Amino acid sequence: MKMMVIEDGREVPFIVHPTDEMAGEEWFELNRMPGLLALTRLLRHPEFDFGEPSERRADDSGDAVDWQRAPYELRRYLAYWGTRCGDAMLLIGIAANIARRHGVRICRGEPSLNFLWEEGLMSIVVDLSVDASCDQVELMNDELLDMTLFLDIPHRGFSFYFTLGEGGEEDIEASLARRVATARDLEVDLEG
Repeated sequence: MKMMVIEDGREVPFIVHPTDEMAGEEWFELNRMPGLLALTRLLRHPEFDFGEPSERRADDSGDAVDWQRAPYELRRYLAYWGTRCGDAMLLIGIAANIARRHGVRICRGEPSLNFLWEEGLMSIVVDLSVDASCDQVELMNDELLDMTLFLDIPHRGFSFYFTLGEGGEEDIEASLARRVATARDLEVDLEG
C-alpha cells in the first residue's frame, strides 16, 4: 500500500480513487449517484472515520472485497431501495461516534462487505471488526440500532454491524455461558 505523509508528519495510506483509471461513460455512470465514491472510500478505509486501528486483526472469514466492482454493486443495491449514499455515510458516522464513546478501536484489516440477493430482496451488510468484548459489541450494535431508529435515518437495504475481531470465538462462548447462567438464575424458560 502506498503511504503519504500528512501535515503533522504521520504516514497514512494513499487512497487510490476508483475513478483514477476511468474515463468517459464508466466515470459518468458512477457519478450519477451523489456520494457513491465517498461512501466506497469510507467503507474501504474506515480508519479515516473510526481512527487508528488496534493491532488485533479483523475477522477475515468472509470473501475478499473486490473494490473495483464495489461502487457498481453499491449503486445498484442502494438505487433498488432509493437509499442515498449520504444516509449510509451518516449511519457509519454515528457508528464511529459510538465506537469512540466506548473507547473501542477498529481492528486492522478490511471490513466485510456482503451483497445479499434473496428472492427479490437486495441488501448490503457491512461488518466492521472491533477490538472489544462480545458484550461491548452487542451493546454498541444495540445503541447503533436505537440511534438509527431515534434519528429516523432512511437506510433501507444498508446494514452496518460491529463484529468481533480475529480470535473472538472464546469470548462468544463465555458470553453465551453468562447469559445461560443468568437465565437459569432468573428461572427463564430457555426452551420455549
